Amino acid sequence: MSSYPVNLTNCDQEPIHIPGKVQAHGFLVAVDSETYQITYISENTASFLGKEAVYFLGKSISEIEKFLDTDESDQLVNLLNLLKHGKNTDTISPYVISIHQQNFNLILATSGKNLL
Repeated sequence: MSSYPVNLTNCDQEPIHIPGKVQAHGFLVAVDSETYQITYISENTASFLGKEAVYFLGKSISEIEKFLDTDESDQLVNLLNLLKHGKNTDTISPYVISIHQQNFNLILATSGKNLL
Protein backbone atom coordinates (compact mmCIF):
# COMPACT_ATOMS: atom_id res chain seq x y z
CA MET A 1 0.00 0.00 0.00
CA SER A 2 1.22 3.45 -0.81
CA SER A 3 2.48 5.60 2.04
CA TYR A 4 0.94 8.73 0.52
CA PRO A 5 -2.32 9.52 -1.25
CA VAL A 6 -2.17 9.10 -5.02
CA ASN A 7 -3.89 11.64 -7.22
CA LEU A 8 -3.44 13.09 -10.70
CA THR A 9 -0.73 15.47 -9.53
CA ASN A 10 1.55 12.78 -8.10
CA CYS A 11 0.62 9.52 -9.84
CA ASP A 12 3.93 9.56 -11.74
CA GLN A 13 5.66 9.10 -8.37
CA GLU A 14 3.72 5.92 -7.56
CA PRO A 15 6.00 2.86 -7.85
CA ILE A 16 5.30 0.32 -10.57
CA HIS A 17 3.46 -2.55 -8.88
CA ILE A 18 3.01 -4.98 -11.78
CA PRO A 19 6.28 -5.11 -13.73
CA GLY A 20 6.25 -7.09 -16.95
CA LYS A 21 3.00 -5.65 -18.27
CA VAL A 22 3.59 -3.12 -21.02
CA GLN A 23 0.96 -1.54 -23.25
CA ALA A 24 1.22 -2.65 -26.88
CA HIS A 25 1.83 0.86 -28.27
CA GLY A 26 5.26 1.12 -26.66
CA PHE A 27 8.08 -0.68 -24.91
CA LEU A 28 9.78 -0.30 -21.54
CA VAL A 29 13.48 0.12 -20.87
CA ALA A 30 15.09 0.40 -17.42
CA VAL A 31 18.72 1.36 -16.92
CA ASP A 32 20.95 1.37 -13.87
CA SER A 33 21.12 4.98 -12.67
CA GLU A 34 24.90 4.83 -12.23
CA THR A 35 26.08 2.92 -15.31
CA TYR A 36 23.18 3.48 -17.75
CA GLN A 37 23.37 -0.22 -18.59
CA ILE A 38 20.05 -1.74 -19.58
CA THR A 39 18.78 -3.85 -16.68
CA TYR A 40 15.28 -4.55 -18.03
CA ILE A 41 13.70 -4.29 -21.44
CA SER A 42 10.24 -5.49 -22.41
CA GLU A 43 9.83 -8.47 -24.71
CA ASN A 44 7.90 -6.46 -27.32
CA THR A 45 11.00 -4.39 -28.17
CA ALA A 46 11.54 -6.33 -31.40
CA SER A 47 8.24 -4.96 -32.73
CA PHE A 48 9.71 -1.45 -32.60
CA LEU A 49 13.47 -1.82 -33.00
CA GLY A 50 13.76 -5.04 -34.99
CA LYS A 51 16.05 -6.67 -32.40
CA GLU A 52 15.06 -9.05 -29.64
CA ALA A 53 15.11 -7.69 -26.08
CA VAL A 54 17.88 -10.07 -25.02
CA TYR A 55 20.21 -8.31 -27.49
CA PHE A 56 20.02 -5.11 -25.41
CA LEU A 57 20.32 -6.52 -21.87
CA GLY A 58 23.53 -5.41 -20.16
CA LYS A 59 24.38 -2.96 -22.92
CA SER A 60 24.52 0.81 -22.64
CA ILE A 61 21.40 2.85 -23.36
CA SER A 62 23.46 4.29 -26.21
CA GLU A 63 22.85 1.02 -28.07
CA ILE A 64 19.18 1.98 -28.45
CA GLU A 65 20.15 5.36 -29.90
CA LYS A 66 21.40 3.55 -33.02
CA PHE A 67 17.76 2.76 -33.80
CA LEU A 68 16.45 6.33 -33.44
CA ASP A 69 16.00 8.66 -36.41
CA THR A 70 18.32 11.37 -35.12
CA ASP A 71 21.73 12.84 -35.77
CA GLU A 72 22.02 13.99 -32.16
CA SER A 73 24.57 11.88 -30.29
CA ASP A 74 23.92 10.88 -26.68
CA GLN A 75 20.30 12.05 -26.91
CA LEU A 76 19.04 9.43 -24.44
CA VAL A 77 22.04 9.80 -22.13
CA ASN A 78 21.49 13.56 -21.96
CA LEU A 79 17.81 13.08 -21.07
CA LEU A 80 18.68 10.51 -18.41
CA ASN A 81 21.27 12.90 -16.97
CA LEU A 82 18.56 15.54 -16.59
CA LEU A 83 16.30 13.04 -14.85
CA LYS A 84 19.09 11.72 -12.62
CA HIS A 85 20.05 15.20 -11.47
CA GLY A 86 16.55 16.12 -10.38
CA LYS A 87 15.05 17.77 -13.45
CA ASN A 88 11.27 17.81 -13.12
CA THR A 89 9.86 15.16 -15.47
CA ASP A 90 7.07 17.54 -16.46
CA THR A 91 9.61 19.66 -18.34
CA ILE A 92 11.24 16.75 -20.22
CA SER A 93 8.35 14.28 -20.63
CA PRO A 94 6.93 13.46 -22.99
CA TYR A 95 9.93 13.80 -25.28
CA VAL A 96 9.23 12.97 -28.93
CA ILE A 97 11.54 10.43 -30.53
CA SER A 98 11.33 8.90 -33.99
CA ILE A 99 11.88 5.24 -34.85
CA HIS A 100 11.60 4.19 -38.51
CA GLN A 101 9.93 7.54 -39.34
CA GLN A 102 7.24 7.02 -36.70
CA ASN A 103 7.00 9.38 -33.73
CA PHE A 104 6.69 8.11 -30.17
CA ASN A 105 6.40 9.87 -26.82
CA LEU A 106 9.31 8.98 -24.56
CA ILE A 107 8.22 9.16 -20.92
CA LEU A 108 10.97 9.36 -18.30
CA ALA A 109 10.58 8.13 -14.74
CA THR A 110 12.48 6.61 -11.84
CA SER A 111 11.91 3.34 -10.01
CA GLY A 112 14.29 2.56 -7.18
CA LYS A 113 17.83 2.70 -8.53
CA ASN A 114 16.60 2.47 -12.11
CA LEU A 115 15.75 5.14 -14.62
CA LEU A 116 12.89 4.32 -16.99
